[in-house]
Amino acid sequence: MVEKPIRVAIWGDSHALAWQPFAWAIADEDGVAATSFTRDACAPALDYDNGKRMLEADRCKEFNRSVVAKLRAYDTIVITAWWPQPDHGDFESHFTATLTQVASTARRVIVIGQTPNLPDSVPNCIARGALSACDVSRASFDKDAVPVRTMLQRVAATHSNVEYVDVADFFCSQVNCLALKDGYGLYWDTNHVSSTAARMFALNYIKMKGRRVAAQ
Repeated sequence: MVEKPIRVAIWGDSHALAWQPFAWAIADEDGVAATSFTRDACAPALDYDNGKRMLEADRCKEFNRSVVAKLRAYDTIVITAWWPQPDHGDFESHFTATLTQVASTARRVIVIGQTPNLPDSVPNCIARGALSACDVSRASFDKDAVPVRTMLQRVAATHSNVEYVDVADFFCSQVNCLALKDGYGLYWDTNHVSSTAARMFALNYIKMKGRRVAAQ
């Protein structure tokens, strides 16, 4: 059996770890393999201070510098995180500079937007038979997500090979952001996507991408 070349990488914090099935599906569609570079509480931005104690903050910075150097070897880069607010530690300027560097060597970069943050963990709501206890209104999520969504869209738009992918319509109806969809849990806690959700989102993304290409 011939091993597939590793041409896709996903980078970010623990949310990127949860989104790994998205990267695997994207890679499979291209006939290649994927790898991941993730570190808890470490947003994917060079020299950004994550607000942790000095040693942990320094290790996050070292990790990100190491990852960016490695990303030159991959065609497709998926970047996601529990995104900091744009003005937190001047995150936007750090992420802007980082994305410019990554986009200069990658064929394409996919930036996945913020997921809702539910009021209780999905497994707990399922166990209690109280799914509505995990609901958050779509209006509330959209309002809270505006600063991050606007920032990510603005930064991504400066590069022709960078795509911002919003997740709201997949994880939310027009009324609420829910715990379950089509019988499966969307998160393994309050905001980290489940492996099934990440995979199903990827399949939906690939299908929609194919339709857009066919229409051109």
